[in-house]
Parts: sequence; structure tokens; C-alpha cells
Amino acid sequence: MINDDHWFATCDSHTLCRMGGNGSAALTQIVPLLRYTNDGDSFLDVGCGSGTTIDALQKIKRDVKYKGVDFIEKHINWLKGEYPDYEFAVEDARHLNEADQSWDIVWSRHVIDHLGDFEQAIDEQCRVAKRRVICVLWCDLSDQDEDTLRPIVAGPEDARITYQDEWTNIYSRKKVMKHLENKKGWTIRDFREDCSWDLSRRDKGHDTLLVLDRI
Repeated sequence: MINDDHWFATCDSHTLCRMGGNGSAALTQIVPLLRYTNDGDSFLDVGCGSGTTIDALQKIKRDVKYKGVDFIEKHINWLKGEYPDYEFAVEDARHLNEADQSWDIVWSRHVIDHLGDFEQAIDEQCRVAKRRVICVLWCDLSDQDEDTLRPIVAGPEDARITYQDEWTNIYSRKKVMKHLENKKGWTIRDFREDCSWDLSRRDKGHDTLLVLDRI
């Protein structure tokens, strides 16, 4: 059994992994799915990537009505072949082709960080969510008044790689919280920072969890 009171400081050895794809079905993925979804929920996975969320849902045996969307067509085509029992579509996180309040749960993980702004994407997720939005950001929020861009780096400390033309947004905590607190019809159910699944901090960074409930 996973002790979700300690999931924000979990070593690699405790990570629930998948084969291939874009990383692991990590505890920062597993625990919010355990805590904030239920069997029978309709579930929209925004920025579904290589299917790690499906793997996580299967790992915890969560039976949801799933649809994955991603703006990269080759990802969607690959997913349709790898996961024929699930629905996928090419969509932009900032302009979702979904009806208002059409999904119980709208989920995104390591997606909004790579967009130009926080507000547009989170507003779209709230628009199409009937009950809950779960957003996992790749990095901590900052103490600055404005957002900043940081190049994506990976690898051990003695062999860092900086990826060319790949950046992540470090969003201002003040701006994010002000936007969410002023969002009519929604309340912040959970907010946590420094939710890293890699205690060494060498690779995946410091996840931030935001859970919003419609009221």
C-alpha cells in the first residue's frame, strides 16, 4: 500500500515504472489518481503523450471512461495502435474540441508548463470539466511576480544535457494562485509543491499538484 502522506519525497526505488514511453508511472501520477478519481468517472487526459496515464490507471485498476488528446499527431497515431481499447484525438490543450462540462475529470501532467501561459490552458480544462481538474506541473512555482522561462536540462550532475529550443515555464505562484482563487465556480481542493518522485533531484524536477473542484 502506498503511503500518500509521504509520496512527495519518494526515492527512485519506490517508483512504479512502465516500459518505454516518456518516463514512469510515478507516484506523483499514481497518488492523485488514487485519491481524486473513482470508478465510472469520465476522464479526459490532456497531453496524453505516450500513454503513461493509461498505464497508471491500469496499475491502480481504476475503471474510467478514458479519452486522451495531444497536439502531436504521431503520438496519437501510435497510441491508437498500442491501446486499441481507448479513445484518442488530436487536440490543442489551449483550444479543446470538447463540450462544456462534458468530462467528470480533466487531467494534465507536465503539459501546461510547456505552453506560453497558464491561464488559457487551465481555463479550457475548467470549461470542459464537470466536476474536477487535476493538474500536475513539472516544476515548482516561483516567488517572482512574473513567470520565467528555464531551459530543459537532464542527466547526472557531472554530465548535464541542455536541450536546444526546449523550455519550461516557471510560473509565478502569486499569479497562479490569484487566477485560481478568483475563478468563479471553482475552489482549490488541493495544492502541493515539491512533489518530486526522484529524491536525488537529478532529472524530473519538483512537481506541483493543483486540484480544483467545481462548486
